[in-house]
Amino acid sequence: MIRRTALLLAASAFFLLFTAQTATLPAGVLTPTPMATDTPTSLPDTRTPPRADTPTPPSSDTSDLAPVSADVSDLMRQSPIIQDGASSRWAGQFYLAATPSFQTRTLRKVSPTIELISESQTFSRGERIIALRVPEAELDAVLAAVRTLPDVRDAHKQSVVQLAAVPNDPMWSLQRGSQLDKMNLEQAWDVSRGLPSVRVAVLDSGVNPNADLNVAAGLNALGLPTTDTSDIAPPGHGTQVASTIGAGWSNGTGIAGIAPGVTIVPVRVCITFLSKCPASFIRVGLDWVYDQGNIQVVNMSFYSPDDDGMGVDGSLDALRLQNIIVVASSGNDSLGTVGWPARYGDVIAVGGTDIQGFRYPASNYGAALDVVAPYFLWALGKTGGVELFGGTSASTPVIAGLAALFKSTQPVGISSASGFLAAMKRNAYADKAWNQETGYGIPNAFSTIWAGACVRFDFNHDNVVDLLDDQNEAFRYGAYEGYSLHYDRWHDLWPPLSPDHEIDIRDLQSVWGRNARCPT
Repeated sequence: MIRRTALLLAASAFFLLFTAQTATLPAGVLTPTPMATDTPTSLPDTRTPPRADTPTPPSSDTSDLAPVSADVSDLMRQSPIIQDGASSRWAGQFYLAATPSFQTRTLRKVSPTIELISESQTFSRGERIIALRVPEAELDAVLAAVRTLPDVRDAHKQSVVQLAAVPNDPMWSLQRGSQLDKMNLEQAWDVSRGLPSVRVAVLDSGVNPNADLNVAAGLNALGLPTTDTSDIAPPGHGTQVASTIGAGWSNGTGIAGIAPGVTIVPVRVCITFLSKCPASFIRVGLDWVYDQGNIQVVNMSFYSPDDDGMGVDGSLDALRLQNIIVVASSGNDSLGTVGWPARYGDVIAVGGTDIQGFRYPASNYGAALDVVAPYFLWALGKTGGVELFGGTSASTPVIAGLAALFKSTQPVGISSASGFLAAMKRNAYADKAWNQETGYGIPNAFSTIWAGACVRFDFNHDNVVDLLDDQNEAFRYGAYEGYSLHYDRWHDLWPPLSPDHEIDIRDLQSVWGRNARCPT
């Protein structure tokens, strides 16, 4: 009882003392506010721009930037697409290329409003591609400051290219056959239907698996925590492109691609939102292709009316030095200027033709145009069905497929983009020399690849493939039976033209006639 009374008296005394002291404090201090105006207790929201009259102190945060979201498509969707002259870009977004040692925390010294969208892995070219965003009003100033940072090689506004497809039109379905027939593909397939060792990278919206396609592992360049390269475009744009290049031949299903024996390598560089393809992802995809060292052809069925700020010229130059043939769409705007990247350097620029072989009205044209191909084709969609596919997006993989056949038959020394273009120029179906509407015209596929195949099989170098060549090689390799080369020795160079599994004069005659003179 005595202890309880003592405790009650002590509690009463403490309450009286606390009341007396708080009565002298300024009014409002006991109001339950999350932060007093003169004593901050938490960091401000770093996504809110600072007041113009208040200098931003350097950040003491020593951690690297982390993405504000794992969904790249969602981040893109939050920023509107705006026009900068002729080119399109995402408001407030930019990307930089940096050395492997670059620390993203240094970006906090430039502006606390910088947010990380995505970051690629480090490639053998020694670059990290990092996509970021700031409020649009700060973009120019931030971009200028970022370019001065140590270990930053270059920085660009986030430009965007458009996939070069147009809506399906069933009225064009009967025109596919006559247009591809002009390319003499059936005779070209007697020479080669493409080797599995020839790999074609399709930079696009991804490729859906299909039994009619030979698809290898590829790259998701979007910086997501996944290796998924399936097609994310609503119409299945990347799958349509891939099937135009490499759908299986004579298997009773679907369609036949231009180079049905080659391997497709999907490189997903486009996002779901409007099927747009950011320049930073294209750069990542091109650098990845360079890293692989085993890809021979690149297809880019997209375009931009302008190349300002894209920043991928160096990546394209690197592919050229590897003798990789890059093919791209001229565009679908009826403009007298070929779109980017088709008009850059040694990239093969492809326009579209109508049923008569004239320029399709929507197809871009001009001084950089190289060749043309059908503007409308049948292709495999993302669900596996056969669909009508249109635009210079459809024209481009026709030429990429021909490039894959060229790579399957040519000696290494002439298999560059310039060598491919030279072969197409000599053998195009054009009524006259180059013109800005159709370039060098629709290529003759057989003549284009025969130009190099002749070099390969003219063993005695007399510019004629005949019995003397067959005898020469037969004795050289000990294949004396009827002066013929055993097929098992040359299976990687030649299709099974006859059932005897020997490459002999009968095979040569069946394709080119008794004495097939090499083109000059």
